[in-house]
Amino acid sequence: MLADILPTGYEVGVLNGRVQPGDVVAVVGAGPIGLAGIVGAQLFAPAAIVAIDLVDSRLEAAKQFGATVVVNNGREDPLDAVKSLSEDLGADVAIEAVGVPATFELCTSLIRPGGRVANVGSTGSRSRCISSSCGSAASPSRRLGWSTPIRPPRCCGGQCTAACSRGPTSVPSEESLVSRSPPSETRSRRNSAASAQSDPMRTLRLMVGICVR
Repeated sequence: MLADILPTGYEVGVLNGRVQPGDVVAVVGAGPIGLAGIVGAQLFAPAAIVAIDLVDSRLEAAKQFGATVVVNNGREDPLDAVKSLSEDLGADVAIEAVGVPATFELCTSLIRPGGRVANVGSTGSRSRCISSSCGSAASPSRRLGWSTPIRPPRCCGGQCTAACSRGPTSVPSEESLVSRSPPSETRSRRNSAASAQSDPMRTLRLMVGICVR
């Protein structure tokens, strides 16, 4: 676990997703990698962590590992839960921890404009077009901050003609999407997160402590 699962969820999910204090984080997939992402995200003091899965027992485990909200997307719409926690904006970061096209596309639908998707799982096949030139076939107005993409963002050809024809769509700038936490609280969370990152062994001890508590 310490040699593979935990660092994968932490490095590929949390670090590459650039989780920051005050963020709303959605973790799609509450298996071992997703649980590791939930544990690692807590080191950066996010405002909320939403765990999404189809298996209730995994969602119960996600609660024990620190998820703020759990959603069975076979019965509920995870977007409703995410929007209720983010002033209707969407998640700041979505961590894809399953590895199929459907869950990657779910991640892109959950994030706010300018949000970040950390694609831990390899889908093994082409999903709908997500590129800097034409946006998403599902939501052309959504601009993604790419984190460790399995392949470079590019137009998928004929699958996204309708989205491409719309042309560029303006989205709010990063500066306009202000933190949802008071400045003093945000600074405190950022300092705590920075101190955790500065000492790798302290980070490891904290993560193991969260796992076994």
